[in-house]
Amino acid sequence: MKASTIVKLGPCGGTAGDSKYMNCDGINRIAKISISHGAGICSFTAHYIRNGREESTGQWGNYYGSDISEFELQPNEYIISVKGHYSNWREWIIVRSLKFVTNMRTFGPYGQEEGIAFELTATSGRIVGFHVISGKHIEALGVYVKVPTKFKKLGPCGGGGGAEKYMDCDGISRIVKITVHHGGTIDSVTALTVRFLRNGREESTEQWGGKGANATEVKFHFLSNERNELSK
Repeated sequence: MKASTIVKLGPCGGTAGDSKYMNCDGINRIAKISISHGAGICSFTAHYIRNGREESTGQWGNYYGSDISEFELQPNEYIISVKGHYSNWREWIIVRSLKFVTNMRTFGPYGQEEGIAFELTATSGRIVGFHVISGKHIEALGVYVKVPTKFKKLGPCGGGGGAEKYMDCDGISRIVKITVHHGGTIDSVTALTVRFLRNGREESTEQWGGKGANATEVKFHFLSNERNELSK
């Protein structure tokens, strides 16, 4: 089974302005980038696909440059690196240039390649989001990288009889609720609501085991560990 982790890189540039960022939950890919630029990067807009639907960051930055550039990515194309420069411009430190490298081609550079060079590269995985510090211009820019990882299976602990049941964990971000039917021993454990980020919906397993005399529900924000006791 495959999973993924979101890693934040940057931002590179100045520190004045407001922080803006993308929530990368459920984002499959970047679809389109729009940039206004002149002496530097004046505004930045990212369009992306989340759970099959196109969304947008809206415009980051408020100054309109002399040039507007836009590029679209093919469905099987993804960004692997963002390169650029930043330096002092008037009273601000701003991003002066940006270049986007995909698995198929290169877009840019946009702006002026002056100042300190930076590079934000997904050594494995792909870039699925951006974050910036912006005022009138884009003063700093960073990326979110989706890095593939592997699930680690632990257990099971207990007896060896019965039919094996399991969850397909692809796309699951977290456990929402567990319902335990129990008597003197554990008769069944059912995860009623499991969120799959690939479609943004809560799903649940079927009831595993028999129904006990009592049912206990546990709701939590993040599940990190589990302990249980078996009667002797």
